[in-house]
Amino acid sequence: MEAWTILWKKKSLLKAEDNLFYISGSSSSNDGNMNTNYGLFDYSVIQIDSNGNQLNTYNYGGTNKDQITCMAMCPDSNLLLFGQSLSSDVDIIDHINNWDSWLVKIDQNGTILNTKSFGTTNSDHGRSIINTFDYGYILGGFSYGNPCTNSPNSYGGKDWFIIKLNASFDPYNDSIALSDFTYNLCQGDSLLFGNEYILTSGMHYSVIENSKCDSAIFTNIILNTSFIFIENDTILCQGDSLQINGVFQSFPGTYDDTLVSFLGCDSILRTQLAYIELDTSVSLTNNILSSNDSTTSYQWFDCTGGFIELNGQVNQDFMPTNNGEYAVVISFGNCVDTSACHSVKDIGILESNFSDGLLLYPNPSDGKFSIDLGENYPAVKATITDLNRRLIESVIYNKSQILNFNLDNPAGVYFLIIESEENKAIIRLIKE
Repeated sequence: MEAWTILWKKKSLLKAEDNLFYISGSSSSNDGNMNTNYGLFDYSVIQIDSNGNQLNTYNYGGTNKDQITCMAMCPDSNLLLFGQSLSSDVDIIDHINNWDSWLVKIDQNGTILNTKSFGTTNSDHGRSIINTFDYGYILGGFSYGNPCTNSPNSYGGKDWFIIKLNASFDPYNDSIALSDFTYNLCQGDSLLFGNEYILTSGMHYSVIENSKCDSAIFTNIILNTSFIFIENDTILCQGDSLQINGVFQSFPGTYDDTLVSFLGCDSILRTQLAYIELDTSVSLTNNILSSNDSTTSYQWFDCTGGFIELNGQVNQDFMPTNNGEYAVVISFGNCVDTSACHSVKDIGILESNFSDGLLLYPNPSDGKFSIDLGENYPAVKATITDLNRRLIESVIYNKSQILNFNLDNPAGVYFLIIESEENKAIIRLIKE
């Protein structure tokens, strides 16, 4: 395990801002880092930065013993100090008797904003303080007397006390505020509070009567409604599916999935599915290949000798310049599909009354090319001329279907005339 390095260490630390912290404690010193002392012990507060460097030191109290036990940060960034005091001078202006619980509010410059003593004719000690939702405070501690002015007797020995104060440090009718709570209710739920069921958001309180002091319970009810989240236009491609509520869906429609939020309330995830089915069929008309899907993007490929992308051929229609096999890749959004390879056979055939099976390949070529007549013919005459109709070669084939040629002439365009009985074809040859 990697060792931890201690950068600095203090006690009773409270963070105020990103680079400002407070340390509290009781001090009887007036030298070193402690530049002031009023009596035997003072409330002491030290400001430090995030590196542990001391910024300011503040002391509060009187000439007797004053002991701080806790501190809290107010919503307005001021600081609360709470403990007990035997003093009745300097900062303590309302000492009651013996040990009193003493509350002090200071700003970030150490200036006292408010103080108040709480106690009985016996000893009273402050131990805890918290802020409440209504900008007041709840004090906790123990007493050998009774902090309720309308009930002079304690339960005996040492009693715990809780006091609810407003922002001005005034008690709420000398009653004890037990606590404040927050409950999150889901839509349609209720909470039994006191003698009634609560169905709506808001602040509610209930008074518990006591022979000594009344107690009040403050409860904040937050009503959380169910939410519908709509996910529009979720597109599925042909063959894809989406898992919704534990089931894979592959058809268009609206689907709901019930989820539970971190507060325990139901929420509905609503998904609208659209299904994209691409048409990969291709039509061939007059040596022009056409994709039958008119809503997509296109890219044509040459299937002959490998699946080779044809640069610039990105339209729905494609007119090959060579005989061969061709396919188109179509796409819509994230959906992509590929057609079968389709043959183009009669590029270069200018006229022909042979059967539809007449095929010239390859064209263009390096001089070596073949003619497939589609069936056997008893006698076939093949003549090659240049563009000026000058004779280059003439060959007679007997009982042949496939005619093979090897043109040794320079690269260029030539005519091939095929004749058999009443059939004739004129073909344009391209030698590269």
